[in-house]
Amino acid sequence: MSASILRLEQVSKTYPQRAQAAVDHVNLDVQAQEIVALLGPSGSGKTTLLRMIAGLECADQGRIWINEQMVDSPAHKVWVAAEKRDLGMVFQDYALWPHLSALENVALVLRHRKWKNWRSQAQEMLARVGLQEVAEQYPYQLSGGQQQRVALARALASQPQLLLFDEPLSNIDAVMREELRGLIARVVREAGLSAVYVTHDQSEAFFIADRVAILHRGNILQLATPETCYEKSATPEVARFTGAQGPYAIKLHNKGICWGEQLVLMQDHNWEAGTAQLFLRPDALQLSEDARPDCIPATVQLCGYLGGIWCIEAKIGDEVTQFYHPVNLPIGASIHLDIDWTRALIYPDRK
Repeated sequence: MSASILRLEQVSKTYPQRAQAAVDHVNLDVQAQEIVALLGPSGSGKTTLLRMIAGLECADQGRIWINEQMVDSPAHKVWVAAEKRDLGMVFQDYALWPHLSALENVALVLRHRKWKNWRSQAQEMLARVGLQEVAEQYPYQLSGGQQQRVALARALASQPQLLLFDEPLSNIDAVMREELRGLIARVVREAGLSAVYVTHDQSEAFFIADRVAILHRGNILQLATPETCYEKSATPEVARFTGAQGPYAIKLHNKGICWGEQLVLMQDHNWEAGTAQLFLRPDALQLSEDARPDCIPATVQLCGYLGGIWCIEAKIGDEVTQFYHPVNLPIGASIHLDIDWTRALIYPDRK
C-alpha cells in the first residue's frame, strides 16, 4: 500500500451555536486497498468528517484530496460536488428507491453513466453479495440485511475510487450484523478498493479495518492497527472507549505499584513517583491459587455466565473489576488476582 487515495490536512468544521468544533484540525491518510474505520461515541466528529469527505459538508479550514485531486479547500476556493468525487456510499438507512427492483437499484448509477452492459454488471454485483436470486424483488420484499446488501452492491457497481460507510449495520439485528461485517470486509478487499468506515461499535471497527482512527471531541486520539489500539491505547479516553476497565486510582512508587492496600513490587519500570490511572482488560486478570505478594486481594461480588466461561465481578478496596474464569465462584469468597502487568494500561496523572 503506497498510493494515497484520501488525504486530509488540518481539516476543521464548526457549526453555528456550538463553541466546540465538530472536527478540529484533523489529519488523515488512507492508502490504496486500505480500510480505515472512524470509531468514536456520538458527538465525536466521525460522521461530520465522513460528510466532508463525501462532499455533503464544506470544511471551514484545511484541505481534502481524493486520489491526488484537491476536492475541498476554503483557502484555495476549491470545492468539488459530491457527485463528481467518484465515491460509493453505503448509509445506515439503505437509501433504496422503493419503486425499483433490487437489480434496478444497483443499475441506476450505471444507466445514468450510460454503461452499455449495465444489466450484466448489476447482476454481477448482486451475485457478489449473494443476492442474485432476489434481483427482481422490491425493497419492501427484502429483509433489512438483504436491503443493505443491495446498497453495498450499488456502491460497488460503478467501481469508485473510494467507498464510504456511515454506520451501515446499526439497523441490523445482532446475528445478521456479524454476517454482514464479514461480507463487507471480504467484498471490499476482493474488489481492491479503499474505504472509510464510520461506526461506534469497537468490535465492528476492529474486525473490518486495517487501521482505526479513534475520535474524541473532534480530534483523532489514536490512528493505528486494531491490535495496537487495544493493547497499547494512547490515552485514557481510548482505553475506556475500547472496553478497558477503569480508571482505577493507583500510586506509582520507586518499588512498584500500590493498588488499594496492596503494594506490588515491580522491576524494570521507569515511572515517576505519583498518582496514576490504571485500566485493565478482563483477560489480563486471572484467579491465583495462592496469596502471593504480587497478587491483589479481592472479594467476589457477582458471577455471570457468558457461554463457556464465567465473568466474575470482584471488589478491590472500593473499586470493582471483572475477569474471566472457567467455573462459577461463590459470592463473598475472598480471592487473590494475578495481574499481567505487561498488559496494564497506566497513565500517570498530569502534574
